[in-house]
Amino acid sequence: ESSKDHRLMRKSAKLSSEIMDYRLKDEDLRQLLKEVKDERGKAAVIIRLAQREIDKQQFQVAKKIISDFLQEYPDCQYVMQLEQLLSKADKMGQGFLKIGVILPFSSELSEQANALLEGIQYAINMHNKNQKVKIELIIRDSGGRVLNAIHAAQELCQKEGVPVIIGELESDMTAAVAAVAQANQVVLLAPAATENGITGIGPYIFQLNSTLKIRGELLAEYAVSGLGMKQFAVLYNADDYGKAMRDAFVKQVNSLGGEVLAEQWYFEGAKDLGPQFKAIREVGITRMIEDSLIVIIEEDEEAEN
Repeated sequence: ESSKDHRLMRKSAKLSSEIMDYRLKDEDLRQLLKEVKDERGKAAVIIRLAQREIDKQQFQVAKKIISDFLQEYPDCQYVMQLEQLLSKADKMGQGFLKIGVILPFSSELSEQANALLEGIQYAINMHNKNQKVKIELIIRDSGGRVLNAIHAAQELCQKEGVPVIIGELESDMTAAVAAVAQANQVVLLAPAATENGITGIGPYIFQLNSTLKIRGELLAEYAVSGLGMKQFAVLYNADDYGKAMRDAFVKQVNSLGGEVLAEQWYFEGAKDLGPQFKAIREVGITRMIEDSLIVIIEEDEEAEN
């Protein structure tokens, strides 16, 4: 853009095109798009980003990328090429079942969000190879904010018309999305939320991860019914996660005829649990002495008889 030498401009354009096509990943192109200031440069990046999304069968994503650019630059000299790509994405996307995904890609949980998306995308790719009805993901970033998640869910339900949404990671975010999905009669698959009661929002909400209550109950049932244990000491983290597991475990143990003899808690990150284990051992030793005395008394009574 800054040169007046047409030969240099053609050579640099060709070189930049080859770099974008063969050297830059998708995330590199998105970063480049933020840094490029001129209209022609942005158009060149947009064309490549959109084509890559089409190649990945992300037709709605490609259409949004192009539409947003054309809205900002309606008189761009690449309008014809961009409109052809837009038409291509629209035609190729016909007949695909759209599924929404809402995850916090631009938050402190971005690593987990991207890892989950990779798994979802892998499953979709495997499905699309073998099934007649193809699936396309429509992805939205919540940024780790409840308000963003609600807006994303509303857009997916009302504008995109998806029948299913996958998300979120944290329970409070999932509950917010669940409320929108239920109101629009859209199925929500919650892959990671563990809070009790999320499925109680409505019949369209499904938790794929078991709740902490269920985990605690199953652990107690296995220990008592499966392993034959009757007496327990409980050591738990003093946060909402640990307390929920503790409550469910203790309640189930008691209902199955077991007994919790000692309970100790600790704060997350604690490096020395010596005091907690000492307290548990003291309770255990006391119970052992009591049991021994009972046995001795019973033996003495039998001897007297």
